[in-house]
Amino acid sequence: MSRLRDRHARLYLDQALAHAGDGPWFEREWAQFQRAWDWVGGGQPDLTLVVAFVRAVTPFLGRAGHLAEMRDWNKAALAAARRLDDTAGQLAGLDGLGNAARLGGDLDDAAAWYSQALDLARAVGDRPAEALAVNNLARVYLGRGEYARAREGFEAALALFRQMGDQHAEAYCLTNLGFTLNQMGQAEAAVAYLEAALPLFRAVGDRRNEAGALNNLGISQHDLLGRPVEAIAHWQAALPLFRAVGDRHEEGRILMNLGMAHVTLRDYPLA
Repeated sequence: MSRLRDRHARLYLDQALAHAGDGPWFEREWAQFQRAWDWVGGGQPDLTLVVAFVRAVTPFLGRAGHLAEMRDWNKAALAAARRLDDTAGQLAGLDGLGNAARLGGDLDDAAAWYSQALDLARAVGDRPAEALAVNNLARVYLGRGEYARAREGFEAALALFRQMGDQHAEAYCLTNLGFTLNQMGQAEAAVAYLEAALPLFRAVGDRRNEAGALNNLGISQHDLLGRPVEAIAHWQAALPLFRAVGDRHEEGRILMNLGMAHVTLRDYPLA
């Protein structure tokens, strides 16, 4: 890689790390990231840079729906990590490939990647990676409609995250459990899990997932418990959070939910 190309690639690696979670920024810079990848992965690549670059941009790729790039780039990163004997890089690549498959609807492929990650994590004693893989496999079961199995997986992951004191990951698991219990019709239990997740997300400043938990609370209250007033309060709290992170799709869903709740209350002018 030429010195100029190397500088460009490393610049966008640093920028991705600095703008973690800033989806609108990433979309504005997407063409530059594609060009940077051509330089990172082409010719005789710097394997360490390949692994680092893909780890940095994979969260953006998943949220933006660039699933083909997410799959292809993580395959290259996994191969590079294996050549480097970089276990952490391998685990990241397997996780990225599993997420790309799951987001693309290929749950069997996702389960295969996540299972490889779980086996590797256990073999090297990496407890955080083990917990993540257990959680991800539970998400596959959830996608298949295997709710009891998903609940069991999320509870196992939750116990691991609590043992490690990882409150952010704990909040994710609580949210997943809440969503799963909603699907099982156990709305009161779902509300308890979702309410427990909120202060954890707020403590780390994770507005996107705080908004997601609030949205699921609204669904529990409106659809399953018949409490539209409480649902409206949760959805109104979620709306500015989704707007703040630039998630127009979720903003639209919240507005639709609010309209539905006002119809339930016969507040037709507000619907």
